Amino acid sequence: MTAAAELFARCRALGIDLVTGPDDGLTWEADADPPADLLADLAASKADLLALLRTAEAQTPPSPWDQAEADRLLVELRSEVERIKAGFRGPLPRPLEMLLDDALVIGERYIRDHEIEAARGWDALALLRDLVPHVRDLATRWRRTGATT
Repeated sequence: MTAAAELFARCRALGIDLVTGPDDGLTWEADADPPADLLADLAASKADLLALLRTAEAQTPPSPWDQAEADRLLVELRSEVERIKAGFRGPLPRPLEMLLDDALVIGERYIRDHEIEAARGWDALALLRDLVPHVRDLATRWRRTGATT
């Protein structure tokens, strides 16, 4: 296993997702900030990690389009957004309402533009599947911070 692959595996074990970003960027997604030594290792191995990620992305073709699955996922997303909205006591904070509404628009656009996403190398169904846990995490983080405006 290469050093980049070991570093990638270390990130996965810590619940950190690495993705290629714009302008030859490397971004991470996690519930908490990675340890400082890991961030230093990521910076030092950026080029190798980007090459590893690009190779993996090139070898993973988007799944074939399944309109029925897309419709089911959109219904699930809408249901989750409505459940979150109904779960708040009092009026829903406007910024959270806007974020949830944006998630719905994004989901609808993944479906509408699935061919464009495929041409970019993105799997629109996978992106749509990721929206439901994302809105759950969004609501959880919102409640945890106690934000009210």
